[in-house]
Amino acid sequence: FHTAHLVFDYSLRLIELQNFYPKLREICTEMLALSIDQYKNAVDKDIKKAALMNAAFFSVMLKINDSSFEPIPEIASIVSGEINSITSASKYLPRALRPDTTNESNVPEYLCEDYSQYRPRGHYTRRNELKKYFKMAMWAGRYTFYIKPGDTESAKTDGRFLTLQALLMMDAVINNKTTYEKWKELDKFLTFIIGETDDLSFSDYEEPFIAEFGKSANVDRFA
Repeated sequence: FHTAHLVFDYSLRLIELQNFYPKLREICTEMLALSIDQYKNAVDKDIKKAALMNAAFFSVMLKINDSSFEPIPEIASIVSGEINSITSASKYLPRALRPDTTNESNVPEYLCEDYSQYRPRGHYTRRNELKKYFKMAMWAGRYTFYIKPGDTESAKTDGRFLTLQALLMMDAVINNKTTYEKWKELDKFLTFIIGETDDLSFSDYEEPFIAEFGKSANVDRFA
């Protein structure tokens, strides 16, 4: 059993370095450009803000990958805040990337994060590329786009905004064939190697999304 575990660990390491990591970088780069396009093309102020927060979401991963990466000025402070927390990897803190940053004294738990989870472990400590991939994947997997994070009015408002972010991400992928195919390929490999996710994913929402909203370049239809 120990030998089988070592073989699997070695195989996973190679797949992550040669396939998952470069594919994740490519998808993040494309999604950042698509999110910025949505931000520029949107008229509705909430959609513009959600698209901008999505740009920050992907910029965080690109900054993890390359410290010389410079996000657009509108989101530079948010990205910097997240990178500082991820780098420290030691505290439970409010996210810098969240729907409402005006209230710093009473941030709800669902908008906080345990940044100690970003400390690489296992075979991810072996190489710098694996450390970067680990943090990027951890960020992508732990950021939750809640539909209804709570029963208070502020929680419902946050839920609507987070859902709008998710809708814009889906719209970007569905309307871009290159990104769509890369995401599908990465998802297929991850499912084969690691197994099905417990959470609802892009695949679960794809068909009802298209049935409800169709395919269109007009992001203001989500307003």
